[in-house]
Amino acid sequence: MTPPGKTWVACVDAGRGGMAQTQHGRTGLRLSSGGEITMDRAGLWTGNCEFTVEPWAVHLIPGTNVMHPYVAWMVSEKVRVVFARGLWKVFVDYAGSNVPVSEPVYDLSPGTGNEPIVTHDRFLSELGGKPSAPLNGAIFRDPVTGEISTDDATAEFDRFALMIGGLRNPLAGVDSYICANNTVWTKSWTSRTKPTVHPIRISNPEGPAPDYGGSSNWLELPTAYTLRGNVYSCVARWLASGRGGWNNIVYAT
Repeated sequence: MTPPGKTWVACVDAGRGGMAQTQHGRTGLRLSSGGEITMDRAGLWTGNCEFTVEPWAVHLIPGTNVMHPYVAWMVSEKVRVVFARGLWKVFVDYAGSNVPVSEPVYDLSPGTGNEPIVTHDRFLSELGGKPSAPLNGAIFRDPVTGEISTDDATAEFDRFALMIGGLRNPLAGVDSYICANNTVWTKSWTSRTKPTVHPIRISNPEGPAPDYGGSSNWLELPTAYTLRGNVYSCVARWLASGRGGWNNIVYAT
């Protein structure tokens, strides 16, 4: 506690690069409000303090990476000065974490997109079949001549026939399907250590990611991070594929 008749103010301790407390005197920089600190879902603490500074003591204004007046594991990341006659106001934002690595938070951002029907994992077995054994009125053509072909080695899917046996084909006009290929699974956390950034690759997501069935899988995107005070605010993302899965020739596993 502050002894009776004593006033405690904050000043910059240039020798240690942090905030120190000093008994009253002409310091030039005074803590006028300790503000508050708040922790977000991913374990990042942020807060702010307000100081007053005399114009002659501008050199005492805190820079970045200066310790919070009350919280040793938070440092300054942003400083704002408001000029006024007499004392200037200094607003300092702080960030940090009280643990080396926070508990991760997971989020699912659903999305959909179209994929060619030939990439469906059941195209060969149930939907279109193959040129030598077409299903559901599937028509395959030679890519060079454009003629209908039954050659499994060269023919490509063209379309589903409009009619089958005098009845309308329920697959007529179907050339794509909607899937979860724009769905993103996100892991967010705070770490005092810079995260490892992997190249884009096929990998199983961390946490309870959903299973979309078929041969669908996930593509890991490069981890994003931002230095906040003295810790890293990190975000890892995985992108869902269509039912046929991401191509493991294109993407390393």
